[in-house]
Amino acid sequence: FGAANEVARDHDQDAWVAVDVPVQALRVGTLLVACVPAEVTTAAGARLVRWIKATAAEAAGNGTDDWEVIVTGLANGYAGYVTTPEEYAAQRYEGASTLYGRNTLGAYAECLCELTRELTANDSVANDSTRTRSGSGRIAPDSAADHPRTDRAPWDGIQARVPPVDLR
Repeated sequence: FGAANEVARDHDQDAWVAVDVPVQALRVGTLLVACVPAEVTTAAGARLVRWIKATAAEAAGNGTDDWEVIVTGLANGYAGYVTTPEEYAAQRYEGASTLYGRNTLGAYAECLCELTRELTANDSVANDSTRTRSGSGRIAPDSAADHPRTDRAPWDGIQARVPPVDLR
């Protein structure tokens, strides 16, 4: 990752730029949240959303575009900016602050799409017609929310205090 890390390594110092960065993908129903430890430009974020949606639809095998995607930055760390190759080439503020070079967006996309595949492969929730959504905003009929645990006091844990809702 560039001369700065080589200089730090040669002088037995910590690297100036992180070599490994945390990337995370979360799923709630058909909502996917992509968490990156960087500031993502609008154009780069739009591409990530498009690629993650396409990956989810393909991996789930349902071919629909029902997935909602949120890309959240500055999650679990800081690794500069994520720009498109075109923004990087322009070397304006964001491009010049992209620590890992012109292919940073592609690296994040590759990682996030792989995580998305794992989260959505052969999706049973999106394809299972027995798990329909009711008009009350509750998941019906065989959801865990319809069968709350009775072995805990009502004040024990957030599930006992928060009514089930449709998070889609």
